[in-house]
Amino acid sequence: MPMKEFFKLSFITIIMGLLYLLTEILYRGSSYWQMALIGGTAGTLTGFVNSSLASQFPLWLQGIIGMGLCTGIEFAGGCYFNLYRGCNIWNYSSLPFNFLGQICIFYSLAWFFLSLAGIFLYNYIRWKVFKEQKPRYKIF
Repeated sequence: MPMKEFFKLSFITIIMGLLYLLTEILYRGSSYWQMALIGGTAGTLTGFVNSSLASQFPLWLQGIIGMGLCTGIEFAGGCYFNLYRGCNIWNYSSLPFNFLGQICIFYSLAWFFLSLAGIFLYNYIRWKVFKEQKPRYKIF
């Protein structure tokens, strides 16, 4: 990966991570620094994948793909930070349809909507900050 692209993705990851922290603070009243890593990675990866799929798949399907990616990142982050390191950042054990208390159906559905927001933000930053092509979306 060229250094210029690495810089762009790093910049976007930092922005996505900070915005995810802000989202958690507004929703729950608090957050943890680890969530910036998880949210930033999830947002950037979702946007990056969207860039390659935008012409092939409608936006709603990209949201579903993003939901799967983000749920996977949340699970990996939960296994590392919560189960392995014992940080106890979140525990979904009391919610229905959870897996090891690290992911559950409710938050996976929330990731669908956050993925769409992440796709728009990723494309907007690349368009406005880095002067790349204006994004176009296939709805159906």
